[in-house]
Amino acid sequence: MAQTQTEILDLTVPQAAERLAMTPDGVYKLIQRGKLDAVRVSARKTRISQKTLDAYIAQHQASVQQLRDRVPTGDSSVLRERFRGQTGQTPEQWLAAWKRDEIADTAENGQLLVRAVALREGIAASGTSEMAEEVASSMSAPGPRG
Repeated sequence: MAQTQTEILDLTVPQAAERLAMTPDGVYKLIQRGKLDAVRVSARKTRISQKTLDAYIAQHQASVQQLRDRVPTGDSSVLRERFRGQTGQTPEQWLAAWKRDEIADTAENGQLLVRAVALREGIAASGTSEMAEEVASSMSAPGPRG
């Protein structure tokens, strides 16, 4: 059976999860919360267009880039230690747990997500809650429809 142009561009939930470096359950949560558009083809098939996934990724990369542009880089060892003191985990361990969907989706954890990504990327976040809240809220807003 020949594939149509639409079928070639559509991704399964596990394929999208792989591209996002998260579990399929995490992708389903994004879909349920309206953060990622998908089409339910049948009772057992959900598809996500490549265009929609690319827009979602671009939106989140833009949020991280905004943080990078606004925060000076430097020695982040003190901030990493604060993060570990608050969470009991390194930023890398916390992110791994978040990707496995072991961490609840709360506003506070959204802020921790921003801090963990910043620390993982070597950005010495200033610790201002306003900046973390701004980036976290932009990341939780529904992405462009596509």
